[in-house]
Amino acid sequence: MSHEYLTVYRSRDPRTVFISDIGAHISEHWDLDRGIPLRGRISEATHLNLDPEQGDLLCDFISNPEQALIVSERARALLEAEGTLSEEVVEYLPFTLLDKRGKPTRTRYFFANLLRKVDCMDTAASEFTPAATGGILAVDKVYLRQEHIPADVKLFRLGEFPQLHVIRSDLLQRIREAGLTGLEVLAQGKEIF
Repeated sequence: MSHEYLTVYRSRDPRTVFISDIGAHISEHWDLDRGIPLRGRISEATHLNLDPEQGDLLCDFISNPEQALIVSERARALLEAEGTLSEEVVEYLPFTLLDKRGKPTRTRYFFANLLRKVDCMDTAASEFTPAATGGILAVDKVYLRQEHIPADVKLFRLGEFPQLHVIRSDLLQRIREAGLTGLEVLAQGKEIF
């Protein structure tokens, strides 16, 4: 069976909440982009705030400027039920989310720090800015070489540019069927902005 692969992107719905203060509360927060283990650096003692200038709709996937994958307890349960998201593939790092009044939300949230990276970018078809030191500085449009993606992988980081999370269409369908909210995706070749 052939699947489509899409890029996970932050919600553009102005009604949804947004977390903008990750850098103020997590040292070396840029490590969230790299797919390296962070256990012990983020805990429930880590408090993050909802941006007061953004919407009020609390979702199962919460957007943030770091493009970190932030999931509710419901979303975590669904991802774990999919079976391929073991601790070797993703670590769930709990933190305390404070509402706009500074009170902890009822729902528990986690950074879903994806550790699995797959080198599968079609560099000939994709549009990107190379970094002066090698690697990739930014990606404008991405195309994937699906034959390089293992058959059991449904959610991963793009190996060449780990800031991008990629989701397989059947997992996305399960998320939508479960009524989980806040996850937006972009098809291959769409402008990443």
